[in-house]
Amino acid sequence: MVLTVGLILLLMLIIFILIIAIYVYTALAYMSIAKRTNTKYPWLAWIPIANIYLLTSVALLPIAIFIWYLVLFIAGLIVYYASFDYALAQPTTWGLIVSYAFFIAGAILMVYVWWKVAQRLNRPEWWGILMIIPIVNFVFLGIMAWGNSGVALKKIAVKSALAKAKKPAKKKK
Repeated sequence: MVLTVGLILLLMLIIFILIIAIYVYTALAYMSIAKRTNTKYPWLAWIPIANIYLLTSVALLPIAIFIWYLVLFIAGLIVYYASFDYALAQPTTWGLIVSYAFFIAGAILMVYVWWKVAQRLNRPEWWGILMIIPIVNFVFLGIMAWGNSGVALKKIAVKSALAKAKKPAKKKK
């Protein structure tokens, strides 16, 4: 019995540390993306919900997109909990269907936001679709935040070409 409680506490500690690590990684990545795009208030990446506003700002989208995302998410939660049948200890079927519809609409909206963020960072726009795939989204978030952007790669290529052009040609005798 004591061993089981100890293992449960250890598992809870590991999950807690993992959640904190994911939060810090995501906030640092959002902050880096905001700085790369010269977006105001990159520190909003550390505040839940405000970080979604920061993403819409990075994507140069109107605030209505942010408000719609919040409305869809909150409506999904309200429908889910309002349809909860406490006698069965589970939500009703209609409640699940409607709440999932709200959550899916919110996910589609976030794909659009990430599509615009990738476009702003000179990355392939289809990377926005990958941001709804678990684990893969962390990889592409890191690449968008800290990888060389398309513009940076073009600048490196131009500098390399200019350096080659400046070298004097060897004279043949």
